Amino acid sequence: MTLSVLPNIALAYRTDNSNYNVKLYSATGNGATDDRTAIQNAINASQPSGGQIYFPKGTYRFASAITFPSNTVLVFEKGAVLVPDSGITITVNGSVDAGLYQIFTSLSGKGDVKGKMQAVNIYPQWWGADGTDSSDDTTAIKKAIASQTGGGTIYFPTGTYIVSSALNVSGLDRLNLIGAGVDLTVIKSTSATADVFYTAPGQSQRWQRFKDFTVDSAVAKTAGAHFNFLGNQYRTTIDNVKLQNWHKGIVFASYEMCWITKPNITSPSVGADAAIQAGIQATAAQGANLYITEGFLRGTDGTDGVSPTSTALGNYGVKIYDADAVMMSNMDIGGFIKNDLLIDPNARASNHYFDSVWFDATRDDAPVRIQGTGIKTEITFANSWIASAGKLDGGNPLASNLVISGSGGYRAVEFTGNRIFNSSGIGIKIDASSGFPGLFTGNIIQNNGTAGISGENYGMKIATPLNTPSVSVFNSTFLENNGDDIYITADARNYSIQNVSLTGSITNLGVAKRISGVVSDISNVIASNTNLNIPPFGEFYSITGTTTIGGIAATWPGHTITLKFNNALTVVDDSQNLRLAGNLTTSANTTLTLICDGAEWIEVSRSSN
Repeated sequence: MTLSVLPNIALAYRTDNSNYNVKLYSATGNGATDDRTAIQNAINASQPSGGQIYFPKGTYRFASAITFPSNTVLVFEKGAVLVPDSGITITVNGSVDAGLYQIFTSLSGKGDVKGKMQAVNIYPQWWGADGTDSSDDTTAIKKAIASQTGGGTIYFPTGTYIVSSALNVSGLDRLNLIGAGVDLTVIKSTSATADVFYTAPGQSQRWQRFKDFTVDSAVAKTAGAHFNFLGNQYRTTIDNVKLQNWHKGIVFASYEMCWITKPNITSPSVGADAAIQAGIQATAAQGANLYITEGFLRGTDGTDGVSPTSTALGNYGVKIYDADAVMMSNMDIGGFIKNDLLIDPNARASNHYFDSVWFDATRDDAPVRIQGTGIKTEITFANSWIASAGKLDGGNPLASNLVISGSGGYRAVEFTGNRIFNSSGIGIKIDASSGFPGLFTGNIIQNNGTAGISGENYGMKIATPLNTPSVSVFNSTFLENNGDDIYITADARNYSIQNVSLTGSITNLGVAKRISGVVSDISNVIASNTNLNIPPFGEFYSITGTTTIGGIAATWPGHTITLKFNNALTVVDDSQNLRLAGNLTTSANTTLTLICDGAEWIEVSRSSN
């Protein structure tokens, strides 16, 4: 059915035998007399073929329940209203033909109208919604939502609909709430603490859809969410919805195969929590397969971009707690106080995938932070931008772009083809207490540490503890970072750095520490020289030629190397910075193992083979 706006619907009333005017069956429409029997007689007369049940202007009281069959069409003249007594349900399984005017009561203390209405669209105006931004439409909208026990579409024509308490959509499968378009249809809350839409814990709902409208608040929000799905959501879609003045934007506590497409979530209330939250902190993952695509999230006032003069209002862009399989693509997220993305499980966060996402600008902390006591596994970032930590107004000069921390274990976490750029502090900071066996491949780490604070200005800092697994970095480019391109703390072990391009240096500090698995694209075959220069990234070097060696350029404390000689030559003890067990005269396949203390090389062992 399409909307029929009929100022005098009697003009459309048919005169053949398929029309049943309820007043011809003794309905009074005076609001006092029980018209249920008269209207049931009209229904009975329409059967078995069905037909139009026509209600002229009037108030029709029902003192007991009634059902309109699926082969009936309820036709309402403007001014005709059905009013069930308290506790009474009118069940409408047929079609409804009415304009944008009230046809069902929304008075307190009255019954409900429900059923599998066959109209293409159901309108909140049928329960008395005004939509003019001048009166409270809460009750009318609640009645419209509650009517859809069999699924259906509630269409909100252009207008602003005021709601003063939460709208419960729990347990309503195949419910569609559709507006005329973003900024054309506005649902406006007047409560500082109430949710706008919610589902209750323990309730399950399937195939719900929310599309083409704006949710706003007339007051600063200090609690609640615009969409607070605390129940079990299956195949829920939020599509092309704009949220403003929120404390929390969208919360999916428990979900399976749900979608958030084209979200526009901006202009939070001061101190707002998160634009989107997936899962809750719990003893197990609370959801699987949440797709978030083609959206725009801002912790600022909603301007197109963020700049050093932007004022952050909201704390988090996206928070993922104990949840599985958040798939995010083609998103622009930025301008938050703490994190554009926070992954923080108590038990487990796994199978998350972020592709072509712009995490840009924070005030106090990292655009992307991964932490928590739970397991973090199978998490991939690809082709994304992670940038501008601490760059908003009043920003923290120590803020890093990407922080990987927490006591929970990590497995199969990968960053591929990303750009980590322009942080005030460290570009990538890895200090997970249980280690981080993650993989960085094909990334560009550029222009980090711009605040220039010593010890907080590296491109990457690897600070995994002793005897824990550590990171692998392959085929990546480090350039224009304020401090070292890669800084490795004394206890870090088991990392691998291969085929990286540097404009700065790799530095490892500490006493009697070792670097393992470090490979550069520089050849390990070196010609002998009076003062030998070796690439500072490896452990084994093949020495050619016969020139006497008196010294080796120092690298860092704990760097252990083995030299294999191909020819006869002499390595001189105490000539420059070599502290040996006497001079070494080599032949083919002689080896010499040395350890550096930061200035000198000390012999560990030698062999003649």
